[in-house]
Amino acid sequence: MLPDRVREFLTEKPRFAAVATTNADRTPHQSFIWFGLDPDDRVRINSRPPRRWWANIQRTGRVAFAIADTDDQYRWVGLSGVVDEVVRGEDARDDIIAFAHRYHDGHPEPTEIAMYRTQERYTFLIRIVAVHDHLE
Repeated sequence: MLPDRVREFLTEKPRFAAVATTNADRTPHQSFIWFGLDPDDRVRINSRPPRRWWANIQRTGRVAFAIADTDDQYRWVGLSGVVDEVVRGEDARDDIIAFAHRYHDGHPEPTEIAMYRTQERYTFLIRIVAVHDHLE
């Protein structure tokens, strides 16, 4: 599904994604989050209750992302997707810890890792249904 240039952009270095969801009253909601791309081209994101975007994804199963190149903001990728799988418990805690290592250059604070190990965490695997990019 993903063009090679998009896959490379999403995996070449840690980038923040603006995640867009829809509130219960149908208004938009956005947040910046960590993410990963799985080998099967599903986007992996992780959250915990009671965050609003977590609740919105739980309710609708739909999400959109915008990911910019911080070195050149004219280069960016937009993705739309649906929840394909939800992971809970220890596996979801392992996911957020892996993200912490990725986004903190392999050196997250031990207190941050200890905090994640105590939290109720959810990983959402998002199947991409639409791609829009400005990479070329």
